Amino acid sequence: MLKSKFFILFACLCCNVIAHANEDMSKTAGYLGTSLGGRLFDNEQFLDNGMFGGIYAGYHLARNVSLETGGRFCWVNLDDDPREDNVNAYDVYVSTLYHFFPDQNFSPFAHLGYSNIKLDTDIIKDCYDNIRYGIGLNYKIKSNINLRSCFSHLVTTSDSYDNYALSFGLNYYFNFEKSKPEKRNPYESLFIEKSENQENDDSAMISNMNQPQPVSLEIPEPVNLEINVDDMDDIDFDGVDDNIDQCLHTPEYVKVNLLGCQILNNTFEHKHYSICSAQSRKNSDKLCHLIPPIYFSTGLVAIDKKELPALNRLILILNQYPDIQVGIWGHTDSEGTVKYNKQLSENRSKSVYNFLTEKGIAANRLKMSGFGYSKPIIPNSSIQNKSKNRRVEFVLLK
Repeated sequence: MLKSKFFILFACLCCNVIAHANEDMSKTAGYLGTSLGGRLFDNEQFLDNGMFGGIYAGYHLARNVSLETGGRFCWVNLDDDPREDNVNAYDVYVSTLYHFFPDQNFSPFAHLGYSNIKLDTDIIKDCYDNIRYGIGLNYKIKSNINLRSCFSHLVTTSDSYDNYALSFGLNYYFNFEKSKPEKRNPYESLFIEKSENQENDDSAMISNMNQPQPVSLEIPEPVNLEINVDDMDDIDFDGVDDNIDQCLHTPEYVKVNLLGCQILNNTFEHKHYSICSAQSRKNSDKLCHLIPPIYFSTGLVAIDKKELPALNRLILILNQYPDIQVGIWGHTDSEGTVKYNKQLSENRSKSVYNFLTEKGIAANRLKMSGFGYSKPIIPNSSIQNKSKNRRVEFVLLK
């Protein structure tokens, strides 16, 4: 009967895992931990209560669900038996944990699983299988370090002895990204020897190009932007990432501005800077952002490769207008202490500052500031919102 109840509960947890399987798990988390605690044995087991120490490891199957396994070494005594004072016990377990509020500093959880304890003695029964379940609490002291307390009820499968365990531990979390499918280089075909069919296709394309076109074809001057095309989506091959491109279907060989639209009379940079500069002079409280913010992963200061096109656009603007100065303002989400996030935001600004100076931008044109999580652009109420607040802004100062 006891085993049947266990399998029913375990099946319920499995259903919960399946229900969360559609979550975005491009970044998954694992953790390692160590614990100390005590175990209370049933009086009929002829064992005194004892202490234990252990280690464990876990992996998040979904945002709310993790699978954990661990081992413990216990020190117990035989109950009123003069033949043997100390008994070593070895306990191994595997459990499924459900985390109720995984994004909060205080996150309660429930666990259900199986364990086996083996006693190093021949005087009494030396091995017990247990169904273990209980509750616990994680407290986040840093973005990747948690304190943990856990209470467990262990029921032996054979004699239905009741055991209880209380432990306190320390978790260290680490993230790793799942591999993404390799993107094909859109320019790869330019370097592959053409087949007979390709030559026929090219002939047809050249014939179409000789016909009158609504726009004049102008081959742009080559610009040395260090952008890896493997990291870009560029449907019209104009050199502007589709996430930024506001004109996704410009004809080939047409000169475009930084937003991917055909250049007619005035460039985007000139219009944007003129309007932005006029607004700043008119109202000193109105911020003028030269480009949209760039974003960072949790707890990191390294610039993501996908942000390189935006930074290269900023370099073009700064080279076009050598007299302007820009403020590099770093921000964070609400994870961690005020002091930790203040330093993190300053380090993000410094990372961008170093990148720009290495590309030839004069240091006296750049001003760094870090604001921690004091200036969110959106409430830190969800994972998506927090990702928008982990940013560096580029503000026109002069």
